[in-house]
Amino acid sequence: MKKLLLIIVCVIVAIGAYAAYLYTASCGPQKYTVHPSAFDSIEEAWDFYKELDAALCGY
Repeated sequence: MKKLLLIIVCVIVAIGAYAAYLYTASCGPQKYTVHPSAFDSIEEAWDFYKELDAALCGY
């Protein structure tokens, strides 16, 4: 039972690491966020990153 639980935890961590994306804002700070492949379209991803950039840089 312990091995099964450990395997499940490892799978969850691996999925989370795969979905992570290090985004660098235009003013310099870096934050981990959702990978572009998680969005329905690339346009939706770029809109999200523009809003994230504005939040990080204080626009």
